[in-house]
Amino acid sequence: MNFKVQLVIYFIFFFSLPIEAKIWYVVQGSSIPDPKTASNLAQNGDTIDIAYNVAPYLAYETKWPQNNLLIRGSGAGRPVLRAELFSVTQKAIFVTQGNNIVIENIVFENCKVPDVNGAGIRVEGTNLTVRNCVFTKNEMGILAGDNPESEILVEHCEFAFNGYGDGYSHNIYINHVKNLVFRYNYSHDSKIGHLVKSRAYNNYILYNRLDSPSNGTPSREIDLPNGGIAIIIGNIIRQTELSENSNIIGYGLEGLSNPAPHDICMVNNTLVNQKTNGSFVHVQSGTNLLRLINNIFSGGGSMLNGTPIVLDTISNFRSFNIAKTGFIDAQNLNFRLSDTSWAINHGTDPGLYSNNSLIASFEYVDDADFKERMFIDKIDIGAFESDISSSLINKTNDKELFRIIGNCIHNFDSQLPINILIYSALGILKRSSRLDYLEELCLNDFDAGIYFISFELNEKLIKTIKFIKN
Repeated sequence: MNFKVQLVIYFIFFFSLPIEAKIWYVVQGSSIPDPKTASNLAQNGDTIDIAYNVAPYLAYETKWPQNNLLIRGSGAGRPVLRAELFSVTQKAIFVTQGNNIVIENIVFENCKVPDVNGAGIRVEGTNLTVRNCVFTKNEMGILAGDNPESEILVEHCEFAFNGYGDGYSHNIYINHVKNLVFRYNYSHDSKIGHLVKSRAYNNYILYNRLDSPSNGTPSREIDLPNGGIAIIIGNIIRQTELSENSNIIGYGLEGLSNPAPHDICMVNNTLVNQKTNGSFVHVQSGTNLLRLINNIFSGGGSMLNGTPIVLDTISNFRSFNIAKTGFIDAQNLNFRLSDTSWAINHGTDPGLYSNNSLIASFEYVDDADFKERMFIDKIDIGAFESDISSSLINKTNDKELFRIIGNCIHNFDSQLPINILIYSALGILKRSSRLDYLEELCLNDFDAGIYFISFELNEKLIKTIKFIKN
């Protein structure tokens, strides 16, 4: 073999070897003082390590066209990337144009652009993972464009005070992508925007806290305007009196235009409505399946607005009075179950959807974390599992204290008076009566329709049932 042939083989072999990935260290005052400088140096597969600094980084719009990047904050805390009006051009603090990018442990703050949709992260490439990040005071937290091949995972993140205030900007807004997995996050206090908005074909919203404890003015807590598959498990969701919208979860309300099936499964969620009106779940009529299992619906308004083709409900707990739902301390936002709550041990195995278990295997933990859900006896209703064994609970709420025969309610077994509260399907109190032992209350004068009847014993809510007056 002559020298020239050897040389050609050498160059072919050398340039076919993978180039070793590099770590680029971003440190204020160094030769790489900000992420934008690092973006001009990085190659596919590199890591960008942004060092924590007490002073925030001045955030210029930074585009990441490379693939397979890891962009992470490091040090004593999360580095803050703070945008100023003059420093961001048209879109976001980070614009991910490459594929398979992972972003971790960074604060994105204060992004504003002329189109009033400035985002912490604008997603233009395929596939993104965002983990342990904070998005605050932007016009959008995360904004993802249409990409039917893309899968987006967001976990352990906080979204707070995002939104321009026009109702079109949100804590997080995902357009038409293949999958969104949104889990173990805390989204709260948006500015006239949804806490979670997604047009993804498949949405998995799991073990999050969606709330507004700082008097924010969100619209819906979850908005899935184009339908598709939605699996919503183990979330704590509260609508305050300041919410701009009257329904907590909207599904398909801009048209069921995503690929079928249009199925929504809600399992072991705790939903609290501090408004006196509205609805917990509003679905587009014609939705293929609405499955409601083991959920707590506490507070005002109706459980459901809209007519799905198939409505599958079992073991849900409806309470019109938040204080009597059986929470440990609802006033201080502790929605775990007290040891006398009727919801304990009254859940059921939710079974499978598309060969996948719907069991709530985890619980949300503040802030933006989770833990394994520990089952003591039967499944509890709601987002939390009590650690009290049924053998330690006064089981009066398992007695058959009353019977409904025809249109009449009979106090069958209770030596104590039972308070009966009858609500319309819209949550309006229609009658409140006391029922002594062996007495009956008949509803012959009620109009035909759907009602909810709540039973209280010793000022404690023990059960709510649906009643259809013919």
